[in-house]
Amino acid sequence: MVEAASKLKVASALIDGEAVVLDADGRSSFQALQNALKGAPADIDYCAVDLLELDGEDLTQLPLTERKARLEKILPKGGDRLRYSDHIVGDGEKLLHQFCDANLEGVISKKIDGRYVGSRSGGWLKTKCIRRQEFVVVGWTPSDKSRLFRSLILGVHEDGVLRYAGKVGTGFDTQEIIDLMAVMGPLGRTHRP
Repeated sequence: MVEAASKLKVASALIDGEAVVLDADGRSSFQALQNALKGAPADIDYCAVDLLELDGEDLTQLPLTERKARLEKILPKGGDRLRYSDHIVGDGEKLLHQFCDANLEGVISKKIDGRYVGSRSGGWLKTKCIRRQEFVVVGWTPSDKSRLFRSLILGVHEDGVLRYAGKVGTGFDTQEIIDLMAVMGPLGRTHRP
């Protein structure tokens, strides 16, 4: 990504965007991003969404549409590490439903005539596609390392019985693992729930 940025024909630019890893279908994957951060940084792309400064000129007071037009001009067409993230003007609710149906994460909405504000304000809104499911922790797999467990075993209530739903083993820091084991340890059984 650094190499792609160094090829831009600008003296300097401050570009707002998001680091992503795209799956085979071209959708961003948070899990793949976490994995790439741990060992495959070359898989990470940058989706540029806004241009805040160009060659020393502060652009934050310009309307979003003008900033986006300038951003598009400085980015390479079809870039694979540094990508221009286009905007869609129109029915935001309909767009959100289309994105959710396509299993995308959600939509960021900004006022097209809005100035750039770097904090959460009324100028932009992030709307996520939320698909939730409650799971029951039914056990854990022991760790062969210094961790107290390798992964949690999950179940889901379905038609009055628990059905195996998979394992989860990432995202826990050391203190969370210690806290979970303090609760789970005394509840341990040798038979399946």
